[in-house]
Parts: sequence; structure tokens; C-alpha cells
Amino acid sequence: MDAAGRRRLYLSLAGLLCLVLLVVFLRSDGFRGGSGSGGSPLGVSLRMQGVELLHGKQGRMQWRLRTPRAEMGRDRREIRLTRPELIYPREEGTFRVASREGKYDRQNETAVFWSEVQGSYDDLDFTAGRMRYLARQSRIELLEGVRATRDSRTSTRSRRADLYLEKRRFVFYREAEVNLHEQARP
Repeated sequence: MDAAGRRRLYLSLAGLLCLVLLVVFLRSDGFRGGSGSGGSPLGVSLRMQGVELLHGKQGRMQWRLRTPRAEMGRDRREIRLTRPELIYPREEGTFRVASREGKYDRQNETAVFWSEVQGSYDDLDFTAGRMRYLARQSRIELLEGVRATRDSRTSTRSRRADLYLEKRRFVFYREAEVNLHEQARP
């Protein structure tokens, strides 16, 4: 076999080896998203960085979802999010919420955030263990230990709270506890 023949043979073997490694990598568990608090394992088909999803209606931006890293499932329905932030701007004030992890379901237009959920709406700051955003209903569900503070004067604790974004209404459920703090005098 001459030099050109050996070279073709080596290139063919190298290509075959790359193909085998790719197939092994794609089938390995290391290429699947973890189940975490968000549900079942998610086979990843696309990894993205610096993602921003915008949703508008009648020429007006409804909400914006930003994340530095995202993974889309093979069915392209669910997007896993790392350090997501949801922004819901309104003339009366902007709703913002962020967490360590989350997912967005494109079909149902819902986002779920978990692990250290923190947010604000006007002069209200809040924390929760988990949050669910229902875009079609313009509603936020805060779950698993909600704490809301308004102007550092009033704090409310509850197991669950719903925020109706269009109505600007916060509703606390299940054994809500309200603490009134005396305002500091000048």
C-alpha cells in the first residue's frame, strides 16, 4: 500500500472513531439534564447561553424571561433554566423575580422557579421556596414558605401567596401571619 492509500485508511479510521465517540456521548447519561426539583430527566437537544425570551401582545411587551444558560429538551417543549429572571413591566411598577433554577414550558406558557426565589413588585419584596408563573392568567403562585415585606414596615408570612399581575393584587393563603413594625421616628 502506498503513502496515499495509508493516509486514506487512517483518515477513514479517524472519522469512524469520531462517529463512534459521538454516538456514545449522545447516549451517555452525562448528556441528559438532571431531574432536580423540576421533574423528570430531560434529554437535551440544544444548549444555549445568554437566552432572552420575550412575549408581547398587541404591540406591548407582556414579559421577558432571561437566563445565562438554558437547555431545551428533545421534544422542544420544555426549557431548563440556570439563574433565570422573569420581568413583567407595567406602568404602575415592574414585577421581577429570580432564582437559582427553573424551567419554562413553551406549550403551556408556564415558568417554574425553585431554590432561593427572590423578587420585588413596586415597594414589596418577597422570597419563597418555589414560584410558578401562569402567563395566560397573568398570575404568579408563590409556594413553600412565602415571606413578603413592604417598605420595611410590614411583613407577611404564609405557606402560599398568589399575585394577580393585571389587578395588582396579592392574596396570602393558609395561616398567614402579618407583623406590623413601628416606623422609626426622625
